Amino acid sequence: MKRLYVLTRNDLGVVYQSVQGAHAVAQFMLDYPDNEWKNGYLIFLAVEGEAELEYWLEQFEYGNKMKSNDKKIPVSIFQEPDLDNQLTAVAVYSTGTKFSKLPIVTAPVMDEEFDGAC
Repeated sequence: MKRLYVLTRNDLGVVYQSVQGAHAVAQFMLDYPDNEWKNGYLIFLAVEGEAELEYWLEQFEYGNKMKSNDKKIPVSIFQEPDLDNQLTAVAVYSTGTKFSKLPIVTAPVMDEEFDGAC
């Protein structure tokens, strides 16, 4: 089953990862308005930093060069203008088999009870 996977950089902090990931999802919807995803499963995964995110993007681009248009994996990127256009998130519509070792984005455990204030 295909899902929309969003790879974000864990060196940015969980709130920033969420915002950057949301931008990547928005870009995905702009790039592929007739996509199959239709707001189905959405999974946020963490990578170590920009270099690892670029590695994954290169893997998708290389794989897509070898495939016909109807077999290409839909991929969208987001580069943050406030961070000198660094690559901050990638959205990929796939089965996710390549991502089995990537962790899900998680917030750090807080010692004190969360009161809802930000």
